[in-house]
Amino acid sequence: MVARIIRGKDIIGLLNYNEKEKSSILYAQLINDIKAPADITLKDKIQAFQAYINLNPKISKPTFHLSLNPDPSDKLNDNQLTEIGRQYMDRMNYGQQPFIIYKHEDIDRTHIHIVSVNIGLNGKAIPTSNERYRSEAVRKELEIEFGLVKASEKVKNSQNIFEPINVQSIEYGKTDTKSAISSVVRSATRDFKFTSLPEFKTLLNQYNVTVDEVKDKSDPDKTLGLLYSVINREGEKVSTRIKASSIDKKVGLTALLDKFSQDEKQIKDANLKSILSQKINGILKAYPYITQIDFKDRLKDQGIQVVYHQSKEKRLYGITFIDNGSKMVINGRSLGKEYSAHTLNQRFSETTLSGQDLQKANKTLIAIYNEYRKTDDTYFFESSIIKALPELAGKLVLQLQKQAPDMGKEQANLAVTDFIQYRQKQLPKVQEKETAYFSANTPQLVDFIRSNTALSLKQKLSFLYANNITFSQKGDDLLIHSTKSQEVGYPMPQNNIFNLFGTPATEEKLAVTAREIPFFKKADRDILKVLSHKPADRNYKDLKLADRINFLDRSPILPYLSRTDKHLLYSHANLSYVDGFFRTQNKDLNYHQTLSNMLDNGLLVKLVTGSQGEIVSYNIGYFKFPESTFVKAGAKITNYLKANNFNLKTEASIKKLVFRQLENGAVKVSPKYSLMVRLNQAYQKNDLKVTHNVLSLIHKINKSLALKIEKDIAEIIKLNHKNGDAEKVQAKDLIPVIQKEIAGYPADALREQSLNNHFTSRYSPESKQGAGILESLGTLFNNLADAVFGIESGEMEEHKPEKNKRKKRRRPRW
Repeated sequence: MVARIIRGKDIIGLLNYNEKEKSSILYAQLINDIKAPADITLKDKIQAFQAYINLNPKISKPTFHLSLNPDPSDKLNDNQLTEIGRQYMDRMNYGQQPFIIYKHEDIDRTHIHIVSVNIGLNGKAIPTSNERYRSEAVRKELEIEFGLVKASEKVKNSQNIFEPINVQSIEYGKTDTKSAISSVVRSATRDFKFTSLPEFKTLLNQYNVTVDEVKDKSDPDKTLGLLYSVINREGEKVSTRIKASSIDKKVGLTALLDKFSQDEKQIKDANLKSILSQKINGILKAYPYITQIDFKDRLKDQGIQVVYHQSKEKRLYGITFIDNGSKMVINGRSLGKEYSAHTLNQRFSETTLSGQDLQKANKTLIAIYNEYRKTDDTYFFESSIIKALPELAGKLVLQLQKQAPDMGKEQANLAVTDFIQYRQKQLPKVQEKETAYFSANTPQLVDFIRSNTALSLKQKLSFLYANNITFSQKGDDLLIHSTKSQEVGYPMPQNNIFNLFGTPATEEKLAVTAREIPFFKKADRDILKVLSHKPADRNYKDLKLADRINFLDRSPILPYLSRTDKHLLYSHANLSYVDGFFRTQNKDLNYHQTLSNMLDNGLLVKLVTGSQGEIVSYNIGYFKFPESTFVKAGAKITNYLKANNFNLKTEASIKKLVFRQLENGAVKVSPKYSLMVRLNQAYQKNDLKVTHNVLSLIHKINKSLALKIEKDIAEIIKLNHKNGDAEKVQAKDLIPVIQKEIAGYPADALREQSLNNHFTSRYSPESKQGAGILESLGTLFNNLADAVFGIESGEMEEHKPEKNKRKKRRRPRW
């Protein structure tokens, strides 16, 4: 509860102030005891108080005006308010005086005003010594007795205990106006710290008071004194001006100048500027975009009042911060340049967007941005999409709102604008990076394809175009640039395309059609990046060729490689694949099992014989690659194969099993064997994607076989469902089923019988024999090694010889 005493001399004006709308009398003492409080007229009140005032006309300020303001959270009824007022008057020695208790509800908080006089029946003035301290003591006692919110706690919680003057009440004369102004001015100078007159004035303005300097007419730079007055919301003066000297010497110019110096030292010693700036920075950091209103509200939540100084045209020219926690008033410019009105005005936006919301929006926009780059070839280079962002802004806003429905249109626009501005700031760096990358990698590819003399100029151009490299003639200079953007490239002074590739100039157009341009995947580009270096500088290990072993023989880059480069590529692929196989091979397997594993993984062995026909060593390689690229086996493997008598006959049996020679002399790999190798590789890697690809291929070439496999797979999935492992179906669960059906299917081409006969009819006699052996896998032979060595351990019952069966003897008729 807050108590405020104001003394004056105009009882009529004081009563008129309290006799207003939303005002009622709760209690009246010694006014007219015959009438009820509500029936007492204004004349009755004036006569009752004037009778006491006339007892001592010498007293200049006979009126007593008290304002008791409970906290808004104190919910008090009329009886409680009346009792609080009576108790206060009694303890302040006004219990025998005439007084009226008014209840005011003209503002958000209900409060009471008490009107009385300070002249007793004996004509003497009621003592006012130490009145403020006595009032504070009584107030505190009443707060405890009635369980009210303590005013001291309000101060701790950064709430003001003095209030703005009710401008509408300034109608009853100079004395009450002076008292109201005095209360505000004294409270402001006592409770707050400020270092300049404008800061002091800004503080007073919040309580509907202003201060003006009185200038010397002969010397405008000289200030003679200060005048205080009441102002309305528009800043217009609505009262007479009161001299500072008539209020208190502490609110005069000289005293204030001393206070400015003292407060400045206190602010510096307590580091109050730094504390306030940290709070402001916290808001600015949390809100990259914030309106003036929201900035003010966010700081208000922290007990900091923001006052904007604006011209009639609403132009912001000043800003003042009132920190109710540290009781400091400071101009933004004094706090720091970054808190000045000019700087903050540039920082303010028309929409508020928090850093958290902006971060979420940026995350969504990055995903949309990257999707544009992936799906639209127009934006192959990042610089291209950055330049196009202003045109895409509308689409980005719609997509952002679709993916973040809680974000309003204005906020989405702001987030997109922020995203575009950030990207455009990055444009020079992005362009520099793109050009540097192109300039660093392109010369090597150009030199690589230029060195292949077996290719025509058109073939070389189509190869470079597939790598997004093309040429433009700019006068005497040749510009090598990206097919996606002429801005990404570098010039070759005094040159042309014919000189570059060392071919005779021709009038023929060198345009390359879309059909002539190959399509290179990332894996192909990675290989070219390595091959474009000199052989001694190539790092084949980074390519992980063992993982690409099945695609190398079909890579679109092969026609553009020289015989040497192609040989080196296959050789390193063989080396990587063979090394990986033997590193993971189980050493406890016997020779028969080891050879079977090698064949399952597509590895073949080539004998190397000496001049006398003796076996010198063995070369091992992948079945799809030329034998000339096979890698030499180490001493350990060589001795192992020799010890197990791997000879020319074994090599020939393996070739007969794997390869098919056609009548026209062409040699191809058995489709059945190729698919078996592919499935075995997928099983080792648990590769579900390759498994699905194999099933798709079987669907194309043999639908009945595919349906049979899918039926078996469905049984496995059904069993997993039953066991609660439906989501754990893996490639290793499916591949054995597919392998069993393929191995047991009696067709080398894996087609239905009529189509299979069409394929095998073109085989040479020896190849037909090999196809027959492979077709017997699963019936006569358990695995590929059995097929090589002709071990018929897997024959079915009807194929077993009957030599051991005992013949049933016919019973003689006699």
